[in-house]
Amino acid sequence: MNICLCAGHELLSELQQRRFNGSEGGGGGQAAPAWCPMEEELLAQPQVMKLLDSLREQYTKYQELCRQRNKRAQLDEIHAKVMQVVNWLQGPGSELLKTHQMIGDSMRAAQALQQKHEEIESQHSEWFAVYVELNQQIAALLSAGEEEEVVELKALQQQLSDVCYHQASQLETRQNVLQAAHAFHSTTQELSQQLDGLLGMLCADVSPADGASIQQNLKLLEEKLQTVEAGLSSLRQKGTLVLEQMCGQSSWSLEEAESPPGEQQDNVQHVQAVLEEMELRKQR
Repeated sequence: MNICLCAGHELLSELQQRRFNGSEGGGGGQAAPAWCPMEEELLAQPQVMKLLDSLREQYTKYQELCRQRNKRAQLDEIHAKVMQVVNWLQGPGSELLKTHQMIGDSMRAAQALQQKHEEIESQHSEWFAVYVELNQQIAALLSAGEEEEVVELKALQQQLSDVCYHQASQLETRQNVLQAAHAFHSTTQELSQQLDGLLGMLCADVSPADGASIQQNLKLLEEKLQTVEAGLSSLRQKGTLVLEQMCGQSSWSLEEAESPPGEQQDNVQHVQAVLEEMELRKQR
């Protein structure tokens, strides 16, 4: 197109020059110029100008069309990338979290679950990095976008942010559950050892030699009982915290109801069973 326009301008310039040369009259009695432009050449100038104007108009339209197509291609590419992130987070990402909601039944089990959660977080981090990059690209397009494009881009940006923040919240809630479960199992283990020590002290066949020894043993027994009572109180608090955190984790929609009421029920029953067992052991 540029070559065609340049050739047209050259032709127009040549015709104008020839017309100018032909319009110069001889001076001082000299003879008329040897060359005079033909009628066809004179008529050609406005035709060339008209063609050049038409070409410029078509070229401008072509440039605008290319610009619009490039923008549409950019928007389609952004849309495809956004949906790729959204579909993974709402699909495989959500499934990973919904299928890993157990709290374990011991410190070792809780540590294994924590390791698995860190692997899930690592997978999500890769998609969150894509989200950050896409958000920057969308912001750049918004600053130079037209009204229709701005509406579309803002809708994509909002959808992407909503899904990412929701999934990040679910990951954080799951981490809180695991931390609470770890503290619960740790306190359970410590309290169990204290109860074993108390039981061993009560069952020991010791015959104190004098009253001072009896008083000392009674004082030691009382201290152990107080320690056990404090440990049991701490265990109740940590058990309550685990249950509260699990309630926060169960914020799946009704459409996702096939996800783990069973696992959550198992978690609740385990916490309650441990609390009851420790209470019974203390009473014995």
